[in-house]
Amino acid sequence: MILATEKIVGHEQVFLPETDSTNHQLQMLLKSGPVKEGFTVSTAYQHTGRGQMGKFWHSMPGQNILMSFVLYPTSIKADEQFYLSMAISLGVYDFLTEMVSGVSIKWPNDIMVGNEKICGVLIQNTLSGENISNSIIGLGLNVNQIDFVPELSFATSLKKLTAKEYNLPACQLRLTDSIDERYKQLKSRQFELLKANYTQHLFEIMQPHNFLIESQVIRGTIKGVDKYGCLLLEIEGNVLKFKNNEIGFIY
Repeated sequence: MILATEKIVGHEQVFLPETDSTNHQLQMLLKSGPVKEGFTVSTAYQHTGRGQMGKFWHSMPGQNILMSFVLYPTSIKADEQFYLSMAISLGVYDFLTEMVSGVSIKWPNDIMVGNEKICGVLIQNTLSGENISNSIIGLGLNVNQIDFVPELSFATSLKKLTAKEYNLPACQLRLTDSIDERYKQLKSRQFELLKANYTQHLFEIMQPHNFLIESQVIRGTIKGVDKYGCLLLEIEGNVLKFKNNEIGFIY
């Protein structure tokens, strides 16, 4: 039984000066034997860090939080797995709102400040029958980096936003505390609370926006998400559902 005072996420961790990918390191650990829930691998630099849809995650060495941790949400069914994404996104949101304003969650789980991206999340779930057996959560949060490659002109960081230098271990501790609180809400199946909070903080919620759908630019309004994680988009008076690979935001 998990007591409310027991921390799960980040209670044990290892720091690697550099690695290929923190997600990959955790995958290898899981193959070699049992890994305690919440065990975290963090690094100053990763050579092949991944974002969503197979994209590369760019990060300057020693300037940001790059970490992955393993969870065992075994009571969560496969068709409920987006609630895990909600919980992780909200944990990051909670942490960031302590320091900056204008934070939102761009569906499905990018974290934005205004129109700029500050954090990316990659969740890799392993299923066993109808339930999740384990989840590896990869997270890249821009903290002290102020210069980004040209293709990331939309990126921002805490230092860019506040002109302050941050202590990375202290930030990571506070971040894992926030994620841990949201994960415990998931474990206790507070799905309606998670969904309500997630919807409330969605990027561009109830605001007309341009989307790329089947190679066409379509004007629509985000209404929320369903329990499976599909985006609910109102187009010309009709509310349609879209999966992550079926739609793109246009800036």
